[in-house]
Amino acid sequence: MSPEEEEAWHDNQIRLENPGADDSDVEQEEKFGIASNEASAERAAHDDEINRAVGLEEAWADCIKSYQGELELEWENAVAALTPANTAVAVPGAPPGWMPPSAPDDWVPAAPKTSKKEPNMPFEEVDNPGNLTRFCFWRARLA
Repeated sequence: MSPEEEEAWHDNQIRLENPGADDSDVEQEEKFGIASNEASAERAAHDDEINRAVGLEEAWADCIKSYQGELELEWENAVAALTPANTAVAVPGAPPGWMPPSAPDDWVPAAPKTSKKEPNMPFEEVDNPGNLTRFCFWRARLA
C-alpha cells in the first residue's frame, strides 16, 4: 500500500469510528489560510511603512543637498569676514584695538629649572585655570 492509500484508509477508518465528527484537517487548513492572509496583510502594511520612511529619507537628503550651495557661500563669507581688523579681541574695559600679549616670533621657552624644584612636565599638564598661553604663563610666573 502506498503512503497516499494508507492515509486515505486511515482517514476512512476515523470517519467510520467517529461518524458526524468534523474533519480536523479541514479546520487546520482553514486556520492556516486565515493566519496566512493576516500575515500577508501585515507584511504589506509594514512594506508600505518602509517605503514611506525610505521616501522621506530620500526627500530629506534632497532637501539638504539643495542647501549645500548656500551653505558653502555662507562659509566663504564667514572666512572672508575674519580679517585681522575684524578679529580684535573684545575684553571689557580694554581700549579699542587692544590685543592680548603674545610671544615674539623668536621666543623659545626656557627649560625647566629642576634644581629650583620647577616641575619637569609638559605645559599642557600644568594647572592653568586662566587658560594662559605658555608665554603669558611664563611671564606671570616671573612677576
